[in-house]
Amino acid sequence: MEPADTTRVLEIIHSHEPYDADCAKRYYSEYFERYGGGMPGHLNYVAVDTSGLVQGVCGYSPDKYETEGVLWLTWFYVSKEAQGSLVGFRLYERVLADVKTLNCRKLCLDTCNTEQYHRALKFYTKCGFSISGIIENYYGHGEHMMLMDIDYSA
Repeated sequence: MEPADTTRVLEIIHSHEPYDADCAKRYYSEYFERYGGGMPGHLNYVAVDTSGLVQGVCGYSPDKYETEGVLWLTWFYVSKEAQGSLVGFRLYERVLADVKTLNCRKLCLDTCNTEQYHRALKFYTKCGFSISGIIENYYGHGEHMMLMDIDYSA
């Protein structure tokens, strides 16, 4: 991902969840402005269509508590136009290729239980993630944070 991709990436995220776009804007600002795109242990990929338009984003980062062998899937969004076209799967495959070279024992993610995230939950389950925890009412009444992971050490 390059700094020039940020505007389109934020548009994609905003189209799914405006609050997430605000959080992502802060993250990418730090990623590019503070670290010049070389934030230690963080890597972000975009998928572009044949015209060069960004259609999806996905990345990974180390655990914020620096737990050895644990990585987190970050900012995984696909444009509504590209959903169902394998863009998300290809982005995930790219991240997974990196993760496998990093001696990752656990790949984690968090998502939400609400209707707008049901498609994502199904996708993550197909990719081998399982629910490892639920924080009830985290985002609001009835809106639970779903913690999911793949345990490569098992």
